[in-house]
Amino acid sequence: MHGQERWLRGHPEHFDVLRHLPIFETASSASESRESVSPASFITLLGQAFVAPAAMPSSALPTSFVAFANDAESNALQLLGVQPLSRSEVLR
Repeated sequence: MHGQERWLRGHPEHFDVLRHLPIFETASSASESRESVSPASFITLLGQAFVAPAAMPSSALPTSFVAFANDAESNALQLLGVQPLSRSEVLR
């Protein structure tokens, strides 16, 4: 278990505050910011937010998908209520 996930598991009282902060970069924005100079886009977790399936092109995802760098970040996002979707669910 990595630091982010360990901290979240130990502090569930902070979940609501974290969900309200616009600190979660969208997957499509993360893809664009690596390829160009466009500014990153950040969202809160108050509406629907999802973790994209592995090997899904970030540029094809709507802004409701949150970027993550590794499994630890994905697990931390899931603790905050961000749901993972399968490739078939995304393509519907």
